Amino acid sequence: MRAEAHFQHFASRRHEPDWAHAAANEPELLTDYLYDVAVADVASERAGKGQDPCLALLVLQQRTGPAELHQALAALQHATPAVRQLGAQILREFPRLDSAPQPWAPRVVRALEQAMDKEPDDEVFRWQLSALAWQCHPEGTPVLLRYRADHRAMVRYVVAGGLLMTLSEDHPLSDEVAEALADFLGDPDAEVVWSVLHDLREFSDLLMPHVGRLLLAARQLLDDPRDEIREIASEAVVALQAVPPSDDHRTA
Repeated sequence: MRAEAHFQHFASRRHEPDWAHAAANEPELLTDYLYDVAVADVASERAGKGQDPCLALLVLQQRTGPAELHQALAALQHATPAVRQLGAQILREFPRLDSAPQPWAPRVVRALEQAMDKEPDDEVFRWQLSALAWQCHPEGTPVLLRYRADHRAMVRYVVAGGLLMTLSEDHPLSDEVAEALADFLGDPDAEVVWSVLHDLREFSDLLMPHVGRLLLAARQLLDDPRDEIREIASEAVVALQAVPPSDDHRTA
């Protein structure tokens, strides 16, 4: 099978920087074949015995034309959980982060929202939610906020790490998003708390005019009993204090 031979050739080059891009541009490497390989890899991973990373998925994420978009969106409605998960994983990096949002991001956000409304599988749901955040589009903000108090820690983790990705110059940090971030700093799950503190440290310039509220919340964690939380809380506080003052009336 020529497609299989081409795939094995490119897979043997996977340590080269642009191997996946080169594979995506190979016309003999059929998309249907890549889907079959990727679905098998996802199913194996879901069973706890898969390889990481899924090489066919990495190639599919480099094919970003209209036909590939349609196929990934259609996969979200498939009866098989592994296929739905693959569709979400493709869409998650369909817009490379250095070029997001893409013109089709609103369409992807709406499709993911509809799929999530009826998704019974927790793992598939997590990937759909993550893919929605990675569209880097403000239409994703209210969808993420809908799940801010979800009982599943993995869902709250994705929401906590995805909210700032949906901001833009035309859609800056809102009161509701700032409130959600502050609430996440009191989350019972340490990974959720750490994720928000990391974003406060790395993206403090996006937090105006709510620096004061978030600074106050971060300071509450300087005496946290968990070493990793205290350490990153201290770094987040330093970053927030370095943001030039505005009308947010931060607490000194």
